[in-house]
Amino acid sequence: MNSYEEKQERRRERLEMRAARLKAESNAAYKRSGDAVAGIPFGQPILVGHHSEKRHRRAIERSRNAMDKCCELSNEAADVARRADAVGSGGISSDDPEAVQKLESKLAEMVARHAAIKAKPEHACWELSNSSANIRRVKERIAQLKKPIPEFAEIDAPEYNVSLDRDENRYVLKLKQRVGKDKFKEIRGSGWLWSPRREAFVRKCSPQARWAAQAAGRFFEKKDEIPLDAKAALGSKVEDVQAGRRETVNDEPVAIRAQGVLL
Repeated sequence: MNSYEEKQERRRERLEMRAARLKAESNAAYKRSGDAVAGIPFGQPILVGHHSEKRHRRAIERSRNAMDKCCELSNEAADVARRADAVGSGGISSDDPEAVQKLESKLAEMVARHAAIKAKPEHACWELSNSSANIRRVKERIAQLKKPIPEFAEIDAPEYNVSLDRDENRYVLKLKQRVGKDKFKEIRGSGWLWSPRREAFVRKCSPQARWAAQAAGRFFEKKDEIPLDAKAALGSKVEDVQAGRRETVNDEPVAIRAQGVLL
């Protein structure tokens, strides 16, 4: 078992442990739901106006809330269990150090099947074309994996650091200061994934990821803003300027920029 396969096995174990924990919490919520109404005879209606009315309603509410939580946790446990079962079943990963050897072995099997199809006296017209396309795709992937990862000069800025981890085939974007939720979502929305283990964002090595790593500084650029006193003077016209609907305000030109407005 190589390092990648060990990593996948650890991930499967973590997901299985999480699924088991969620299932246990779901069972506990189910028990709380039953315990909340254990003292009420089955089918007992709420006695409106009786001193027990409020207590009866509160018990039903606690039972309902616990059952809702039980169902929520049960669904989450089933989802995590499915993810655990799917670990390692997505084909040959580029992160696997033996990916090239495994793909070459797969290619040999595909070529043998292709020859067997050609040898058949009759076969569907699409079989050969599909087989050829799959063989070509695997060859292209092998060629891509054999290319060395280009050198990457580490970027060390006041707000962040970007480096290349060749062992894990990842670009790493580490923040040097806390950012707000909006900034966090902006970085994640651009293709970076948050790694709790590293406490940093990561992207799998690719030409697009290399460009994103080199351009990481765009997340920390300060946008031009209209000064507060200018906003007060312009009033509703500010929105028109920012939307690009106005090029002049009070017959004076306004410079419109892509990321803001400069008066």
